[in-house]
Amino acid sequence: MSKSILFHLAGGIGNMIMATPAISSLVNAGETVDLFVEGDSEEAIDLFKGWSLPRVVVDSIVDLPDEGYDFYLISWLAKKPLAIGQVDSSIILSTSYHGVDGRRFPEYEMYLHFARAISDQCESTVETYCGSSERSFPEITTETLVLYPGCQERFPIKRWDKFPELAGRFKDVAIVGSSADLSATYSRLYPEWIKRRFGRQLGRNRRLTSLLNLFSEKYNHENTFPSHVKNYLGKLSLADTASLISQSGAFVGNDGGLAHIAAGLGVETLVLFGPTDEAKNLVPRDNVHVIKMGLDCQPCQFGGKFPDAYTSHFIGCPLGVKCLKSITVDRVVTELRSVGYNETMSV
Repeated sequence: MSKSILFHLAGGIGNMIMATPAISSLVNAGETVDLFVEGDSEEAIDLFKGWSLPRVVVDSIVDLPDEGYDFYLISWLAKKPLAIGQVDSSIILSTSYHGVDGRRFPEYEMYLHFARAISDQCESTVETYCGSSERSFPEITTETLVLYPGCQERFPIKRWDKFPELAGRFKDVAIVGSSADLSATYSRLYPEWIKRRFGRQLGRNRRLTSLLNLFSEKYNHENTFPSHVKNYLGKLSLADTASLISQSGAFVGNDGGLAHIAAGLGVETLVLFGPTDEAKNLVPRDNVHVIKMGLDCQPCQFGGKFPDAYTSHFIGCPLGVKCLKSITVDRVVTELRSVGYNETMSV
């Protein structure tokens, strides 16, 4: 007999897309899944509305069916459980950031673990889902290289610093992201004495941060792109951004939500990894290719050699983010050629 599951997604775009293999696996096993979307962005639901596998996709509890659920599966990023009658008698499964039994699973595999706990018919899969709008971009073709030079505002440490130079190597280039993705607000390198004494207040105490900025250096916030680049930063909705990416020939980006969108849409996707954990943050699809240096301090997202390097609100790395800065443009160009983005397109 089919079981009914309310799957409560939350967090960033990438976090939610990494849950989609588990949803697919449950539905393919014959279970009924309703999807409640609580994204960091109100637009996030637009990436899932057209998905045919869930019975309903909603972001308001009033739109959920009146019937009860057998299981209520909650993302570890949900602000709080839904206080609704439909889940009062359900079995509640709350996912953990650190995986299962204290082990840090890849995030997509963590959700699959809970799916298999619900149904022993669930099969493992790495196929992710991401929808898009129906908007057409005549200026974007399979010869277009899409770049994602930004990332979440609080973590500028994830930004590679050579996107403008990479854009200059190709004649058909578009850049995408939100208006905050290249924000300079937290792009600061501070002396060690400031980090030790005031680390917890940097970026949070506005007056103190303004004073301490006098002792800091700016990091990777000024990006001047060549004039031929098509600039969509802050100009598109999430669903339209997804549509633009789907019409392109290849995508290069930092570890962030738009990289997961490109991957889910089947576009050849190159992701630059520095301080973040590839194993935790990536779904290993055939169209996804990792570029990283493999330094002995990588990744620092969960400790490592420099456990205080990966911080929010400022750059904590004592090496000036060497893991990303050491990645050359030539290497990225070579990787693009290897996935079929033809070198004859270069300028």
